[in-house]
Amino acid sequence: MGITQPYERSFDEDVANAPNDCPECEGRVTTNTHETVCDDCGLVFTDESLDRGPERTRFEDEETDPSRTGAPWTPTRHDGGLSTEIGWRQNGPGQPSGARRRQLTRLRRLHRRSQFDSKQDWYRMEGLYEVRRLTSALELGRGLRNQACSLFTTLHEAGLAQGRSLSVVAAVAVYVACRVNGLPWTQTDVLEETDCDQSLFRTTLQAARQEVSLKLPPRQPAAFIPRLVSAVDASDSVRTRAIEIVQSLPVDAYTGARPTGVAAACVYAAAQEQAVSITQAQLAQEADVTTVTLRSRLNVIEGVLEEQ
Repeated sequence: MGITQPYERSFDEDVANAPNDCPECEGRVTTNTHETVCDDCGLVFTDESLDRGPERTRFEDEETDPSRTGAPWTPTRHDGGLSTEIGWRQNGPGQPSGARRRQLTRLRRLHRRSQFDSKQDWYRMEGLYEVRRLTSALELGRGLRNQACSLFTTLHEAGLAQGRSLSVVAAVAVYVACRVNGLPWTQTDVLEETDCDQSLFRTTLQAARQEVSLKLPPRQPAAFIPRLVSAVDASDSVRTRAIEIVQSLPVDAYTGARPTGVAAACVYAAAQEQAVSITQAQLAQEADVTTVTLRSRLNVIEGVLEEQ
């Protein structure tokens, strides 16, 4: 009675069809998740097979095993990004019949409607889409986008969106996320990417601070200096000197003043020290302030510098 030497098997569709012996040297054939190869002569029968391993790597600080769990949860979607979708790509050769296409269209429509439990879920989906659009237009990172989406969900659940446009609430969420993270994006920058009114934006922001107890940190003038220096094409030495000037100012020198105006005045003072040709009108336009405001802040800064 002949005895066949067994070889290693793994979960792969090519294992069942793999030969028992090598046709070249009649050696032992081994199949793993990557290829089927002869152990004696190295003849490769099949390669690049389907990888059945985990999609993600498990780290020591993770409580659960992320392998074979699908896409991770994300706050940028109303359903966490865990829902499925019936695609438009047809499987198999040829085109389906007219009755089959109509059936697939009805299934897609019913599947899309079943993803929303109520109108509130649909409104939240539209608002999160607006938040993602704003963060993309402002070229913000993924972390800040997730933070803005989480804030919009909090405002929506608090009832702030009732009677208000979703674009206004989305703009407030993006602005608050930028301000908390210390980014130099102003209300004007956010409103330029949306169609909401400035007075309505400020009213919604005030309501959000009262409803969910938002505590916005004060804007620091130093955060706006790199942006202003880049806008007027100044050198790095001007930026360094402007930051030194604003850090040397006492807090009462710019308390109650617009931080963009203080930053513009510091940039102008640093440019004057290094004989760089920058006009007050250029800085005022980039900082979204008037030249009168810039000159008043400049007089205060020059007085502090003379005392030092």
